[in-house]
Amino acid sequence: MHVGIIAYCRGSEKPVSGTHITPRNFFSPCRVQCVRSIIQWPSTRKIVFFPLCFVLKYKQYRMNRKRRCPMATDPQDKTIAEKISGFFKKIGSFFKGADAPSPDETVSEKPSVSFDALEKERLERQRRREQRLSGLPQKESGMDKTKLSQSGVKQTGGKTLPGKKPTEETVVFAEDPVKNYEQQKLAFSETQPLPDIQAKHRIGLLFKPRDKKPNLALSIILGAIMITFVAIALLVAAGFGSVIGVAKAYLETTPELDTDKIEDQTLTSYILYEDGSHLATYAGRENRDWAAIGDIPENMKNAVIAVEDVRFYDHDGVDYRRLAGAFAANLSSTTVEGGSTITQQLVKNKLLSSEKSYKRKLQEAYLAMELEEKYTKEEILESYLNTIPLGGTVYGVKTAAKDYFGKELSQLTLKETVCIAAITQSTTRLNPRRATYVRPENLPYLIDRMNIITERMYWNELITSEEYNETIIPTSEYLDMNEYFIDEDGEKNLVLADGYLEKWTREMNILTESPSNAVYDYPHFVEYVISDVQSFLLEKHGLEDTEANRAVVEKEMREGGYKIYATIDPQIQDAVQDTVANWGNYPNFRDSANNIMYQRDYEGNTIEVVQPQVAAAVIDNKTGYLRAIVGSRTTPTSRFTFNRAADGKLPIGSSMKPIAVYGPAFDTGYSLASHVADLEVPINGWTKEPGYPTSMNGSGIISLLDAITGSRNIAASRTLADYVGVDTSLAYLDSLGVNTEKFYPPIADVDNRTIAGLSMGIAPMNPIEVVGAYSVIPRGGQYLQPVSFSRVLDSNDNVVIDLEKDRDVHQALKQTTAWQLNFALDAAVDHGTGTNADIPGMTTAGKTGTVADHKGAAFTGYTPYYTSCVWVGHDSTQAVFDGSQYASSVCAPLWRTYMEIIHAGLTDKPVFAGEPETYGMVQGTVCIRSNMAPGPGCEVRSGWMASADVPTMPCTYCSGGSGGETILICDETGMVAGPYCLTVHEEAVRIGNFPEDSPYHIDPSFRDKTVCTIHTAEWYAAYVAEQEAAAAAAAAQPTPPPEVVPIEPQLPVTENPPAV
Repeated sequence: MHVGIIAYCRGSEKPVSGTHITPRNFFSPCRVQCVRSIIQWPSTRKIVFFPLCFVLKYKQYRMNRKRRCPMATDPQDKTIAEKISGFFKKIGSFFKGADAPSPDETVSEKPSVSFDALEKERLERQRRREQRLSGLPQKESGMDKTKLSQSGVKQTGGKTLPGKKPTEETVVFAEDPVKNYEQQKLAFSETQPLPDIQAKHRIGLLFKPRDKKPNLALSIILGAIMITFVAIALLVAAGFGSVIGVAKAYLETTPELDTDKIEDQTLTSYILYEDGSHLATYAGRENRDWAAIGDIPENMKNAVIAVEDVRFYDHDGVDYRRLAGAFAANLSSTTVEGGSTITQQLVKNKLLSSEKSYKRKLQEAYLAMELEEKYTKEEILESYLNTIPLGGTVYGVKTAAKDYFGKELSQLTLKETVCIAAITQSTTRLNPRRATYVRPENLPYLIDRMNIITERMYWNELITSEEYNETIIPTSEYLDMNEYFIDEDGEKNLVLADGYLEKWTREMNILTESPSNAVYDYPHFVEYVISDVQSFLLEKHGLEDTEANRAVVEKEMREGGYKIYATIDPQIQDAVQDTVANWGNYPNFRDSANNIMYQRDYEGNTIEVVQPQVAAAVIDNKTGYLRAIVGSRTTPTSRFTFNRAADGKLPIGSSMKPIAVYGPAFDTGYSLASHVADLEVPINGWTKEPGYPTSMNGSGIISLLDAITGSRNIAASRTLADYVGVDTSLAYLDSLGVNTEKFYPPIADVDNRTIAGLSMGIAPMNPIEVVGAYSVIPRGGQYLQPVSFSRVLDSNDNVVIDLEKDRDVHQALKQTTAWQLNFALDAAVDHGTGTNADIPGMTTAGKTGTVADHKGAAFTGYTPYYTSCVWVGHDSTQAVFDGSQYASSVCAPLWRTYMEIIHAGLTDKPVFAGEPETYGMVQGTVCIRSNMAPGPGCEVRSGWMASADVPTMPCTYCSGGSGGETILICDETGMVAGPYCLTVHEEAVRIGNFPEDSPYHIDPSFRDKTVCTIHTAEWYAAYVAEQEAAAAAAAAQPTPPPEVVPIEPQLPVTENPPAV
């Protein structure tokens, strides 16, 4: 049986150099090259396999040299042909028997027969067959030698000799037992030798008439064998067709060769000081620093090529010798590298996934060939060497040199170069730092790989013998040979020799920690810069601020090769950080257990955090540039610790009043001269009993100036409730850059969009927001979005973020409002609650803030140069300070200490230079009860106000000048006197005649609730009994003392005392 193969060249659509391929004619160089191409790249050739039975006849095609496929020969053809020939030998010997001619015989040893001779032989056989059927005697088998001679076949003593070579029109079939032919007869050759048909030719023996009846059992067995073989052959053919079909389907789904991704030079970004010096490296998942091919040492290129793709400069993207092994390794290997050329690995890294499948491998090979057509070898190698993974976040040889050895590429020794190249096999197991300091059991495998690379470089004459001897590490030196063996899977068991680790560590000097993972200077500032730039990029791209979108812009930052210039001033940062770290007057907590708090860092480790904690920020008033950010009491020792200055949700107490209450009030028409009732009476919108703040007593009707200076809580709450409103306050806070979304759930635990939440500073904020809002005041009401960077450039120095266009700049407050706030906050430091913050020789203004129940404190202030906020409290925001700790004694002196350092050498100047009138301010007079233009009988006050806000409508509350009424106050309790209070005094209160729509109107039912609750009837009865007992005791004395008479109540006692 013969297995026929017809190969067609897909380009020329011509059969390949013959009708079918057998063991002998397979040695044709053209045919071997075509078949080798068919095996290696099915998409470019078409091949058809078909099995033939014993009695099938082949159709003969005349093939001349002009129709042959012009495939070039290759030195490997002979080897491939020998292997295929061996395969055909085994098939031939199976079907032909032991006496079959050997396929190794040449054509000259088995001469061919011309067409006429074969035709005569066929006619002779037909004649003998007819004679047998007719009962006539048969002639002796064989052909007449005379006739054969006439047909052009020579004989020499029974030995066949080659005759004349066949012409180009002669088709030679050395192995075919049966021939078919075309209608056109071939030329007759007179010199062809005569074959010994009876002895050599198998056709007569194979198909001679049967002398015996067929053996039924043998026929069945042979038939079954024949059917089985045909079925197997058909299955093989079908399977091969399926493979070709699947391969075609895989190739049709191959993605396009995206050259943009190949040329995309993903780079590490850097954060720089304003002068351009290095502050921090911002590397993403791929920490990469691009190196041009000319800057990569030859030893580095040769080491990688020697171990990854030794025939890199010879192949066209696919190394056919390794292709079969690559398919098998792709399914069994545990690493993403291996079995592919450098070009294929580049395609996989940039365009495909690391999926281990034949589909990916086939697509990888196809794209690699396309890539080789578009780029030079040097361009491919440059891209590969800059994108190859080399352990952890390290990508590219330049980054690896810095990360492992702290060197530039040009400074590496050959041994260090080989060490980097060795990592490619397993970026975890062969990671030099990990193998040296974490898992030394992996070190012998790293050294083994280094030795393999060194040997390959030497074999390929890439290094000299001297360099080889200097780089190679003898096995006896680093291995414990008693533990060395190779297991049944071929895996080496390598154990490091005792004492060698110390020598390796000393000689290689691998960095103990990756520079990309080391804690950079000023981590809280640097990490805020990253977040700040991300926010700007989200805004620029029109993306919502979500976790997913932040991941997108973070990748852009990490891989864009950006140069980010931070606004940090190291001297200011150091001044703040050192002061808060060494401050010795932090308050203790009522419960000493709160002095330490246990938290988890970003890696999940439990750490101790000393309490109370601190957060602070400093901003430049002129530019809006953040100069210092301190997010903890001590300098962070690891990256991504909790930054309270940026991420904290911190209540700042009364420090919130100027921006949430009084700023909006001044901006909407009220002034420093406007008055508010600082009285312990219910406030509209106050949700808790008794209806107003209880942290301090009321002080009567006071001006807003006095309310700010004295930090009066009731006055602030009433101003917000009656003059401003919660919605207006929130709108102003938004305009001042405060994120009010964190005032309510789900960010906050409770809804702080309330009178108490805003006026008492319970709503959470952070120091960066606070300084951004406060710095509006010395800037005359202009809001400059606080920024931690001055510019962002890409790798080509193009502007990525233009602050002139992308930054939020607007007029948040009127200039008159800013002037009035400055006047009041200056007074607060001069003679109010902030006196401990006053910087000698420097204009200072600010506001204290004590959190309710002494759960924290803050101070926010500014000078003509800088604005700063400092917060002190417990991270739980629930722990209570021991004793009465106020911001004036906790935060104000801390603030002054570091601000004095910052302002050393600066000249004092006014925040608002010139006369008040320059800024639109005038002196005005108002009625203290109505804040309207005073009329007859009004109690008036004068003060600064915006010229546009001077009241012109006369007061309608103080009718007839009665001034209201007087009430009696208990001397002992300070409450409204009751019928049993012993000593009282009168107090004039001008509120009794206010109409119900007045903010000062008091419902009489409320007065009943304010009557003294100490001096009750029960108390008075006990008091009288006590006095009578004392009198009786005195009467029993020998010398009677003066008569003791109980004091009578000042008010008449009735069963139902009247309301006062």
